[in-house]
Amino acid sequence: MPPMRKYKYHDWLATGSIAAGGTLGSLIPPSVPMVIYGILTNSDIGKLFMAGILPGLLLVVLFIGSIAVLTALRPNVGPRGPRSDWRARLIALGRVRGILVLFTIVLGGIYFGIFTPTEAAGIVIELGLITPPIGMNVFVVKSAVKDVELWTIFAGVWPFVAAGLVALGLVIAFPEIALWLPSKM
Repeated sequence: MPPMRKYKYHDWLATGSIAAGGTLGSLIPPSVPMVIYGILTNSDIGKLFMAGILPGLLLVVLFIGSIAVLTALRPNVGPRGPRSDWRARLIALGRVRGILVLFTIVLGGIYFGIFTPTEAAGIVIELGLITPPIGMNVFVVKSAVKDVELWTIFAGVWPFVAAGLVALGLVIAFPEIALWLPSKM
């Protein structure tokens, strides 16, 4: 939130995008909710993980598109910041290498049979990558950004809810988005 305030992003766009982005952890592996679902339904967790990748990436693209449309219509809600050079981008990517390594270990370990999905779930839980659904994320954002009204955060979430509904519609219309990777296992 502080960097978005530094660049004068409106509070509803900043908090809404943070809350919406938090939902991606439930869809893109390693995902604790998918593990719980897999255990409760006796489903193949590895296939569930694979099924979440493309819909999750679709949602990322739709979230980015939502922000692009919102800022094109109302440039003052998310003004452009300075452009980063490739060196700065690589440094920023290096800061999330732990998550990328965990993602690779969990999915690669399951895919290549190094460990079971249940063991992978233990790794994920132990490292604390539990992301609640969107409603809970709003309250998490509110607890972190106390000076922003709860309704401002909810207002900021709506464009992302719309993007999520578009993603859901696309996955329903084209199930291959979720089924293609698991079919390759």
